[in-house]
Amino acid sequence: MPSRDEVGPEYAAAVLASLDDVTAEEAQHGAALAAQAVDLLTGPVDGGERHELVVTHAFTIGWLVRHAVGAPAWRWWGLYHGHTGLTVIRYEAGRPPTLVVVNDRSHLPDDLRS
Repeated sequence: MPSRDEVGPEYAAAVLASLDDVTAEEAQHGAALAAQAVDLLTGPVDGGERHELVVTHAFTIGWLVRHAVGAPAWRWWGLYHGHTGLTVIRYEAGRPPTLVVVNDRSHLPDDLRS
């Protein structure tokens, strides 16, 4: 949960209002889950390649994209991903994470892409 000081003043009211009904317990649980997602799903692996297929909620993808680009912690907010959107993040030793594909829905028929 971001504090007012963490969020840019032009966005703070909207961000904080949208999270107003989140309890302290929910925020603590969410922070633990976000940290677990980063631990499990990010970074290069030793001794070869690893490919993970993660089917999850849009907020988790927003958190992982935010982490990959080094954005401030509050910036997962507003990174909305469509249902069945594909996001690919590549992690290689000695290089920053690469966003290969973000929220791609080209595999869907036109009428389902919105």
